[in-house]
Amino acid sequence: MAACEPCDTTPPAFFFSKGKGTYVVKSALPVAARAKLVAALTTTGASGVVLLRGGLAEERNDTDHEVLFRQESYFAHLFGVAEPDCWGFIELATGKATLLVPRLDPSYAVWMGAIKSCAHFRNRYFVDACVYTDELASALAEALGRSPGPVHVLSGTNSDSGANLFEKLPVLP
Repeated sequence: MAACEPCDTTPPAFFFSKGKGTYVVKSALPVAARAKLVAALTTTGASGVVLLRGGLAEERNDTDHEVLFRQESYFAHLFGVAEPDCWGFIELATGKATLLVPRLDPSYAVWMGAIKSCAHFRNRYFVDACVYTDELASALAEALGRSPGPVHVLSGTNSDSGANLFEKLPVLP
């Protein structure tokens, strides 16, 4: 089974595509990428949890216009998530993937439509669990209980967004 196929054919239940004539990335691709990452890191003796932050939604000042959203490349590759402001982590001992999505205010639904549940995101992106981003600390603590070790984050400034997790999290070098 190929990971990508032309968008003109019937798409699978979940796919990522930029429209007709572009390629469809099937849900199997991020799942396989996560398994490959876990295998590569555990082969070197690594333990703990890999934590990634997705891209952030941006707004222009003094306007209701949002800047075109682009997901962080590493996050998109491992989770396949199209929505902004998400986090994700992968437990190296179990391979379990957890997606964290923002908890939206009910007023969001007035302009943007129905607010999707964690169950929706869990099923759509084929992750083992989905919780809200405001539960990051407790979810990470639980994951470290199952997969003891350090929290692995990308080092340095992300070339996609210019973001640096070292500035956002209390991490050691």
